[in-house]
Amino acid sequence: MNSPILVSVIIPCYNVEAYIRPCVESVFQQQYTLLEIICVDDGSHDRTTQIIQDLIQESAYPMMLLELEHHGSNHARNMGLKSASGDYIQFLDADDLLKPEKIEQQLHLIHQNPGCGVVAGSFVRQRMDGSPIVERKLYSDPADIWTDLVTSKLGITSSNLWSKRALDAVGGWNTSYKSSQEYELLFRLLKVKTRIVADPQILTIIRERASGSISQINVDDNFRRYITLRVDMMVYMQDHNLRINRVVYTFVWKYFRILSETDHVLALDLLKKINPKSLNPSFYYYKFLLKIYFKTSIHSMWVYLLHKKRAFQKWFRQHIQPLR
Repeated sequence: MNSPILVSVIIPCYNVEAYIRPCVESVFQQQYTLLEIICVDDGSHDRTTQIIQDLIQESAYPMMLLELEHHGSNHARNMGLKSASGDYIQFLDADDLLKPEKIEQQLHLIHQNPGCGVVAGSFVRQRMDGSPIVERKLYSDPADIWTDLVTSKLGITSSNLWSKRALDAVGGWNTSYKSSQEYELLFRLLKVKTRIVADPQILTIIRERASGSISQINVDDNFRRYITLRVDMMVYMQDHNLRINRVVYTFVWKYFRILSETDHVLALDLLKKINPKSLNPSFYYYKFLLKIYFKTSIHSMWVYLLHKKRAFQKWFRQHIQPLR
């Protein structure tokens, strides 16, 4: 008989007074009941902590509130992780919801797959009014786990169930990342051969706010971080002789083409990191490469001429204007 597993639910909170109650109530409604709940307030200045204190009084589970200065959600997750007693961790963003069978179903997968470090969960994105945006069902192939990593098919923060031992082994969340943080974490977990199993059942609801989330505020920086991380993954795969299939190249190539329109210098720098032979280059690859080089050359020439113009203007003001 399988021994019971304590699951710690860690909820980072920052100014989420409009969302935190239904989020925590979705945890109260879980069919699996061996839980503890850790809410980590990241310096909120609305009624978030007051609502959490009310929820603590209502909770049938051990529940605590950690109050921190504002350092970001990854720092809050790490502080919650330090306080967690569970063998597995359910990170839950404060505007997301769990279906009642979520934790129970994913623990069932863990029992079926001994040594599993992460259950990568399927999810649905919804607007706040409940209307769906997109569903993401996961059918991961262990033989192609690196392809799933690069192409973002290993779940998302709230939809996954994480082994505390595996998280502690890689040092938890990277606090320098403001987006793509779960895939940076999954990347480090795969480097140490953590076993990941996919759950095709949609048991997590990712609610999209109209505004205010990090992903909506810093779109350009998030996109650069996203493609840079994928290139780092590909470089690691090349260096360790891991198979890079056409799906990966097609996926990354699409984002290279978008990046080249907004930041051709970064696109060229990232492209240089990837082994050209492994790209199986075609006419379109060379056309794209020439286009980036051309843009970079024009940009460099423009910067040079602008510098010379400013230098001439300074010389003219110092030496010619006084003579007039």
